[in-house]
Amino acid sequence: MFAITAMLACAPASVHAQAGDWLLPRTRNFRHPVADPLSPRFGLGLLATDLLRSRGPERLPFVLGDSADAAHDVQATAALGGTLPLARLREWQGGSAVLAVEAAAFARFRIEYPSRDDLGTDWFISLPVEVRHNDWSGRIALMHRSSHLGDEFMIASGAERIEFGHEALEVNAVRQLGPTRLYAGGAWVFRSNTEYELRARGLGRYDRAELDLGAEHEWSLGPLGEAFAGVDLHAAERTDWNASIAVVAGAGLTYGGRAVRLVARFHDGVSRLGEFFLTDERYVGLELVIVP
Repeated sequence: MFAITAMLACAPASVHAQAGDWLLPRTRNFRHPVADPLSPRFGLGLLATDLLRSRGPERLPFVLGDSADAAHDVQATAALGGTLPLARLREWQGGSAVLAVEAAAFARFRIEYPSRDDLGTDWFISLPVEVRHNDWSGRIALMHRSSHLGDEFMIASGAERIEFGHEALEVNAVRQLGPTRLYAGGAWVFRSNTEYELRARGLGRYDRAELDLGAEHEWSLGPLGEAFAGVDLHAAERTDWNASIAVVAGAGLTYGGRAVRLVARFHDGVSRLGEFFLTDERYVGLELVIVP
């Protein structure tokens, strides 16, 4: 947060833009990590997961009629989200600051079954300020998150929804080193529904902070092709700082800022699906991502 504030304070005098150019600018100063499972994007995928192998301590018992089969579940994933720049706050030689609005939703469906049960959906809404100065970029964002257990899954299993969600102040910083990006960030949770969930209180869990760091690298495959790989580490106080690791590798075609990518994903650690935030999960998946 101090680094981004210093970038704004110490930046050279603002470069005068054309009248009206400050509103709804075609400027993105921050790119979300490709390895983060909860980065806003448009994507459809399949994953093989062991999420339902055992019940985590965050929820009361529920019954799966196919518990042996559910231990190795194939699920469809849907990601829908993006960022809309609203206004250019300031511009200087080598960078700018832009106010944006962002929304995203991530859902999973148990497609092995005729009912196609919606397992759960996580929702994000945030108001970020994105900053760039030469090889550095970052953002400060007010963010709301909420999580909802799928109705079909609750009816079939008797599982109850956990009141998982919070409001937080997020801070992220990125350093671009040629084709390699290094990033780190965190969040201060100033209001948490999870902390007041009776089950979480009984476990002595607090929900006040998160940490995230990682790296990614890109390779050029001719005038239109690209390949990339990345790793992301995430930990939160609500999981007693037990970390999860996410790894991606993929390739795609790009043109005029637009892209189509095929992404292979691996995750190991506590689940990033909010309704199962204390359940260990390992999955491998394949996702088609569209960058409009």
